[in-house]
Amino acid sequence: MTTNNIVSLIQESIRKYYPDNIYDDRDYRNDLQLIDEGKYPNMTELRKHQNELGIKKIRVTGDNQYICLESMVNQKTVKLKYVEGVIYQVINTKERVADELVDKQKLDEIMNYLLND
Repeated sequence: MTTNNIVSLIQESIRKYYPDNIYDDRDYRNDLQLIDEGKYPNMTELRKHQNELGIKKIRVTGDNQYICLESMVNQKTVKLKYVEGVIYQVINTKERVADELVDKQKLDEIMNYLLND
């Protein structure tokens, strides 16, 4: 399965709860109050395909606010965070602590990181 298929599957999982295109450029934080309504991205589809995607583990923590994806290929892990309808990648290293907005390009980078040695 290609990276594009993986990206599409993640996007579809996420899009179930986000009526607008989550990867567009406008600021849509105030448009969606899905976190307050208890509607979080549904990882069911992603879980169904996680083996063929090369994802070993999908952990959802913190009232479904955090989703960790662990690679089968290289044991790398990526932590994503959902705040007020916006997806961030949680960066926590010695050099840097930050939450980076995840757009289409960033999602491609994340999946490449998870699937390549």
